[in-house]
Amino acid sequence: MLRDAVSEANRTVLAIRKLRDELSRGSSSGELAPAKQQLLDKLSAIESTLYQTRNKSPKDKIAHPIMLNDRLAHLMDLVGMGAGPPTQAQLQVYGELSAELNAALARYRAVLANELEAYNRQLMFRRRGANDGKLPSAAHPPEVVLRTAEW
Repeated sequence: MLRDAVSEANRTVLAIRKLRDELSRGSSSGELAPAKQQLLDKLSAIESTLYQTRNKSPKDKIAHPIMLNDRLAHLMDLVGMGAGPPTQAQLQVYGELSAELNAALARYRAVLANELEAYNRQLMFRRRGANDGKLPSAAHPPEVVLRTAEW
């Protein structure tokens, strides 16, 4: 339960970084540049909710607050120290952190389903040419350019 939440937060951070790297390999000029930048900004905001991205050295942990994955991991350590079941306070904190995690994961899934899908359609449209002047639709989707199944 708690371990799974920590793992899910960390997997999501890794998936965001992989997607950002894949997006960064492509050209950032032209008409797709604003959509790409908006997608990158949304992914970075979600990553920053889950993980403290500003830490460059161990001393930076003093200057910047810990984020959701560290708070979940610390709670897991505290729960693991006890000989009995988690206390009521620990369960309450877990409920609050779990709600934060679920909100961040929902935002991440929405970005994948909406912004990434729209970016893929625009990219595929650009690669295939204007054809009939219409973007591919959900009824006739193009092959996915950036694959989300791996994340």
